[in-house]
Amino acid sequence: MRTSTVIKSFVALLLLSTLACNLPNKNHKWVIPDKLTAEDSLHLASIQDWRYFDSAKVFTHNKTYYGEILCKKPVNNNITANSTSYCYLRLKYINGENYCFLELNHDVFDYNAGVCEIRFDGGALEKYDMYASVKEDLSIVGINGADSIISKMKKSVKMTVEVNMAKGGQKTFEFEVVGLKWEHTGKYAQKDIGIETMPEENKHWRYFDTTDAMSPGGIHGAKVNSSNGVNCGPVYLGNTYSYFWIDNYGHRMNYAMKLAKLGFDRSVNVCRIRLDNNEPIVCRLLFPDKDVRWTTIDEGGSFIEELKNAKKMLIEVDIDKVGKRIFEFNVSGLKWPYKNKN
Repeated sequence: MRTSTVIKSFVALLLLSTLACNLPNKNHKWVIPDKLTAEDSLHLASIQDWRYFDSAKVFTHNKTYYGEILCKKPVNNNITANSTSYCYLRLKYINGENYCFLELNHDVFDYNAGVCEIRFDGGALEKYDMYASVKEDLSIVGINGADSIISKMKKSVKMTVEVNMAKGGQKTFEFEVVGLKWEHTGKYAQKDIGIETMPEENKHWRYFDTTDAMSPGGIHGAKVNSSNGVNCGPVYLGNTYSYFWIDNYGHRMNYAMKLAKLGFDRSVNVCRIRLDNNEPIVCRLLFPDKDVRWTTIDEGGSFIEELKNAKKMLIEVDIDKVGKRIFEFNVSGLKWPYKNKN
């Protein structure tokens, strides 16, 4: 009996392993040779149509969805002689927000350019802000305005992206985006719009609740967008805004901050926070996520009670390649009745 159970368990594990091997890996870069054989060409054709997959971690309540497509033709690679580079267009949906990325297989982007230009079918070129998605890897960039881009792709056959490389200037990549199946709406996303046109209701507290098998009583969250946008200097077009997030995941208070574009300077691991006219306090910053737009604020104790009694909060942070900037938040009226360990 015991032997039979062991055999069944082994067979089940083998089947799961086989399935796992057949799933696309979101971090895997396809090996695309510089000189293509007929077999290579067939392989490329198979990934120049939309592919979809998803993943879920056992100990989190979030499921992540992915979509990707490869550009139709490569461009000359200016880093390695006599070689070319392909570009992937990747979509990601997590925590109620959509993200859009470009990833090169043999080249790196010019992060300082700050913008790319996108054309849908025969329309006019439209400018979109870019940000470094992974600080240490400039072969990947994020594009702000994912919800808008996805909406337009679903109505288009072709999309071209003009983007600057670290060497060699501007390059154009063409994607055949017809047939995109993406029903994940950015429920809480601000669609990466400018601070000047942000809806007024986004500048006040909004509340979210979710369930988790490991968190009896559920997880509660609240977030508020900054009341101001900060200038990003001459290199980057326009302003960036931020939002401040709190939740009680793990029955403790968690505080986080996210930039709409650009990223935090991770060499500076502190920020300053001022509530109303009180003296500023210095808080430690943690960077647990590869997304350079995110940081968590290590502040516990009575901070949540002080926040509930405040009307205005200022947070001074260091933005990469920009410097110190101060975001202002309207925090009045926070409703937080939950008890936590810290």
